[in-house]
Amino acid sequence: MKLSSKIAKIASAVLALTLLLSLTGCQMVARFIGDVLREVMPMQTEAPDIEPTPYPQPTERVVDEACENALKELDARMFAESVSGDALSFHLTVAHPQNFAGITDYPTGWGDFSYAKAIEETEAEKAWLDELRTIDRDKLSDDSRITYDTLEQYLEMSIASMDYYYYNEVLDTLVGLHSNLPLNLVFYDMHNKADVENYLALLADTPRYVGQILTFEQEKSADGKFMRDEALDKVLEQLKAFIDSRETCFLFATFDEFIADIDELTDGERKGYSKKNEALVNALIDSYQVLYDGLDALRGTATVSGPLCEYGDEGKEFFAEELMYNACSNITPSEALDILYAELDAQVNRLYDAAKDDPTIFDSFDSIDLTVGTTEENIEYLKELMADYYPALPEHTLTFMDCPSELEDQFSPAAYLIPPVDDPSENLIILNVKTLGEDTRYLDTLAHESYPGHLYHYQYLRTLVDKTGYMRQALSMGGYYESWSQSGEVFFDNHNDKFGAAYCNMMSANSMIGNLLLPAIASIEINYFGKTADDTAKLVAQYFGDEAAEELKDVYYRYAVENPFYFLEYALGFSIYQQELRAAQETCEGNFDYRSFVETYLNLGPTYFNISMPIMDEWINEHR
Repeated sequence: MKLSSKIAKIASAVLALTLLLSLTGCQMVARFIGDVLREVMPMQTEAPDIEPTPYPQPTERVVDEACENALKELDARMFAESVSGDALSFHLTVAHPQNFAGITDYPTGWGDFSYAKAIEETEAEKAWLDELRTIDRDKLSDDSRITYDTLEQYLEMSIASMDYYYYNEVLDTLVGLHSNLPLNLVFYDMHNKADVENYLALLADTPRYVGQILTFEQEKSADGKFMRDEALDKVLEQLKAFIDSRETCFLFATFDEFIADIDELTDGERKGYSKKNEALVNALIDSYQVLYDGLDALRGTATVSGPLCEYGDEGKEFFAEELMYNACSNITPSEALDILYAELDAQVNRLYDAAKDDPTIFDSFDSIDLTVGTTEENIEYLKELMADYYPALPEHTLTFMDCPSELEDQFSPAAYLIPPVDDPSENLIILNVKTLGEDTRYLDTLAHESYPGHLYHYQYLRTLVDKTGYMRQALSMGGYYESWSQSGEVFFDNHNDKFGAAYCNMMSANSMIGNLLLPAIASIEINYFGKTADDTAKLVAQYFGDEAAEELKDVYYRYAVENPFYFLEYALGFSIYQQELRAAQETCEGNFDYRSFVETYLNLGPTYFNISMPIMDEWINEHR
């Protein structure tokens, strides 16, 4: 679910942050761009010669311990507040709350999802921002300056987002709160009797929380911001699928499996808890029926039929604000388009390069299954590939679970469960067996979710808590995290020794163009600049031909209108990072060291690209 910083926090942040999803295997475009490229092969675009900005040598300065301590103390308070909003966020984000002096109240329910709560949170953020700015940034260490700048930018964006509260949509047709909520309950692991009691308390609070979701949608309708009927039909269909699963709902079996492994429970207690869970799950399903009926009653109240620009200047302003949030960078829509079009050229060049390496490569499109065997064997292969290119990780475990069958049609091919900030040793990847059965790029999917993608990234970042503080580790920064995981796919494409870089790059670039960059570009063009589906067809035709363009124009347009920020989160961060990486490779030439580049970038910790990229420019300058 892609929500603004304000809504992501108020509407149970964990529902937006818990799962990191893979786009690999989600094919809007099953066609091959090579069929068009064969006819225009001489028109290869040369990569731009990017000169990094020269930076003066830093002058020696004295770090003030009082300023450092003030920032650390503020960071701790912000973190404690951010994770205490609801029981599930708390349970999944903090493994050992007793170790945090600032965490004194343990939440038991879903928290308060209301306009009044959003106002209250905004006022708290304003106070934090004022307090942050009393700290003398010039007297902080380099690492603390990054934390200062990151927190300042986060707070500024979150405060600004309050102006557009009702533009947000929590019932997203792709990965909405209504789809994520039942699945996230599965991730509430239970190890003792107290965990069982806390889980049941959270489950008991769900009907109230679902009622607040309906209230939000009713308020959106009254404000003229309710979803189009086409989107409503999809949301209602998804709700009905869960409602109709009453007899076989996965929340019955998963609960019984959890409590079966808790030794301190007697058989009688297990039976009693199972009966209570059954009643509460039925109450949850009943609340979904109430939500269904309440939403259906709002049918026809949408005031626009198309993109955000139809709301006028305010709609465009909202889009521009949310674009920055999803890109993890303070860029404008025009700047975002420049970045995306540049990456489009770069991905086309990947295809040309693949054809240069193997002139017959286009004839083998989608003909090889990228797998070396079982899931475990694929994981070991990826770990072997990356061993010389990435820093080592601390000890950790990885397990897999299948996505519940009721959610297969709404779920990504795979997803990584974000580990607690204070104990990332246990890791979980959810696999969608139904979708993966048709996935011919399984190693790309696993590279995205595991090594060197999300799992590796989070494992490494959690070792930096002493320098980053906790709040940066807990921020919702999808563009930052997805840029790394998708770059993990590119690493596999280039370094695998079993399927050939030419084939893997051809498959990857084709998918990046059709399933990532073009829909992201279309969303900006449509939502901010008012382009039409026919305008989109002209763009798509350049890459996939006229026939495919006629088919895809309505698909891209619908995604842009219903899910305006979904692809931006994946596309913009990926493009920014890849362009910096290529600039380093081209500028440093023989001096380029991949491991040194990625380790330097990793050690900056979670932050926005407008903060990290100038620092990486310095790295390029030093290694040219």
